[in-house]
Amino acid sequence: MKKLKNVIFILVLTTIALTDCALAKSPLLLLQEGIYAEETEGDLDKAIGLYEQVIDQAGEVERIAAKASYKLAMCYLKKDDKESAAKYFQAVVEKYPSQRAYINKAKEQLEKITPQQKELPLFAQVPSDVLEYLGGQYGVIATEASVKNLKFNNHIYYVSLELKLFRGGLGYYQQPANSSTPDRIRISGTTYPDQSFYDVVGNEMEIEIEDRPGRPGYYDIYWKPAVEIPAGQPFYYGWCRNKLLKLNPIVNTNNYSVTMQNKFGSEVLEVFFLVLPEGFAVAEQSETFTKKETVAGFDIYQWKKEVPFNTNHIVNVKLKKETFTNKIKVYKISKSVADFADDDFSTPESAYAAINRVSASGKAAAWEKASVPKLADRLPGKDSSVSEDWADVLRNAKIAEVRIYDNKYAQVTAKLLSEFSSKEIRKPFDVRHLELVDGKWLNSGNDRRDSLEETAELFERVIKRKSEQQESKKPQISLEDKNKEKIEAAVKSALDWLGMIDKGSYGESWQQAASYFKNVVTKKQLETAVKAARQPLGKLISRQVLTKTYTTQVPGAPDGQYVLITFKASFENKKSAIETVTPMLDNDGKWKVSGYYIK
Repeated sequence: MKKLKNVIFILVLTTIALTDCALAKSPLLLLQEGIYAEETEGDLDKAIGLYEQVIDQAGEVERIAAKASYKLAMCYLKKDDKESAAKYFQAVVEKYPSQRAYINKAKEQLEKITPQQKELPLFAQVPSDVLEYLGGQYGVIATEASVKNLKFNNHIYYVSLELKLFRGGLGYYQQPANSSTPDRIRISGTTYPDQSFYDVVGNEMEIEIEDRPGRPGYYDIYWKPAVEIPAGQPFYYGWCRNKLLKLNPIVNTNNYSVTMQNKFGSEVLEVFFLVLPEGFAVAEQSETFTKKETVAGFDIYQWKKEVPFNTNHIVNVKLKKETFTNKIKVYKISKSVADFADDDFSTPESAYAAINRVSASGKAAAWEKASVPKLADRLPGKDSSVSEDWADVLRNAKIAEVRIYDNKYAQVTAKLLSEFSSKEIRKPFDVRHLELVDGKWLNSGNDRRDSLEETAELFERVIKRKSEQQESKKPQISLEDKNKEKIEAAVKSALDWLGMIDKGSYGESWQQAASYFKNVVTKKQLETAVKAARQPLGKLISRQVLTKTYTTQVPGAPDGQYVLITFKASFENKKSAIETVTPMLDNDGKWKVSGYYIK
């Protein structure tokens, strides 16, 4: 899952690794030991004992206790003790109300034990590149609305390949300057109370929904922040409707209807985003879209409009689902080879005629000229002998049909007439395969079939094979190359952070660390741990990057965006040391260190 530069929906929080002496036998260290015992050593009984200690000692650190309870339940699940597993999953749900991420995961496991159908939220359905694009557009349009002194509203509509319609949107809360975060914040008003809200680290936000007094059928949504929001900074989030719509085709068509609508209580700059995977296209629209971009294979349409006070803005769209055969153009021809000029390769039908004349002549040089290069190179280079009888059949073939795919490949079918042959013609439908090369349709093969229906099936098989071959030849981009910019930003963040440690600016390093780091490790704990680990080593002599790996999975942590970086360092009192730093994408969309280990 895929993340926005400023609005991120699927980033999750990593665990923190300090030196062995940093948090000796603290609940956090016990938790890490439990994870190691479970996932590396495979010792479930040892892990269970450690997780139980964490739960006993964690006390007020609710997140650590919730994670330990969840991991404890998973151990029992691995032991196939579903009753005990369910007990601890339920404990996560009931005992740790602020830990929405673990509550959601525990509910998922409970549903697996007692299966219930559940859909992933909208923001788990689309790739990170799409989310980044939507977040960027959100910022641009929100700024435009601010300049025009208008309210801004947005809705996202996503159609999955399974023809399910997901609906949601983006939003943010601006923390006022010189103020602390309230216990409860109103973030939305709606007529649809069945919604979920996700913060920038991918956790479902704890919300309360209340009836609006004096306005039946309208609801206010309040959020209870689990962490302090820095004064003056925005808090970005995403929301999505929990009820999905199943799209059904319009009768006797391969089209589907989608209605996008919203009524706002004041003048507003409103935008509808429609996200379509490959294979879908907008066939009709009641209002012309204002922008379209293709991102990571998804077409993203925008309908942006200044909407008057209390107006129900409605855009009706008809979607066309393209199939493989939809991309094949077919047209009928009723001409003889003799009706076309010599040596004309400008259209598939004229090329067929020219190639048939080449075939009738049997000249090798002419075959090389009329064939695609990869085939021309394999031709024998010798003239062939063609009977006058068969040459007449070729020169008088009746062209019946042309099929073209993507203006690259074509198939021409002609009927070979028995009146020009002294022998019975078996499989009378002659098929010539063509490819467009430098503006000319050239020969790439030949087949014979009994009927036009068979030739149609043949073309679909040929095109499918060619498409698969082309797909396999596409250069594969590594995860590191694809995320090069993210990796470099994370490395810079790690070096900046290490620079603070090198100078002994531990308080500043704590301040600049990831928000979760600061929630779990106090400034004093960090100073104590890092002093114990680093001061005996003396001053830094040199440091260089050894490895840098982008990943969305870290052992013992939920999926998210991380860069695992190792440095080779040299100090006054230790010639060679390995530092491991783990930056993560934080609440504000910046890479910040969430883990440090040195050995």
